[in-house]
Amino acid sequence: MTRHPMPVGTTSLRARMQSAIQILFTIPSDQPQPFNRLLAIGGFHCHQIWTLSQTDAINAIGRNQLQFWVSVDGQRVPVVVDAIDGHRYLKTGYDADQPESLLRLAEARQYYQADGV
Repeated sequence: MTRHPMPVGTTSLRARMQSAIQILFTIPSDQPQPFNRLLAIGGFHCHQIWTLSQTDAINAIGRNQLQFWVSVDGQRVPVVVDAIDGHRYLKTGYDADQPESLLRLAEARQYYQADGV
């Protein structure tokens, strides 16, 4: 069975997943500013890959529609929204300004390659 990457919006993602969603990988950018370091987040659900842009994830968190978490040193750590100079971005409570915990996750292409996509 071949599984394909599945970008989804917050409505279909919310309908298909529980309220606390683990982020397993990111799509990083090459920008140095904390608010521009991530393009998207993603993970697995029901044997399919899901992705969500950072902007959509921030909006879903702000509307209390979705919550995200990552595993850091074996502990479940919530993902939060922070802002610098009015620019909102994702990070964990463990992080200072840069979203280091999210950036340490695997990049999406590693999941797509491992899945044969």
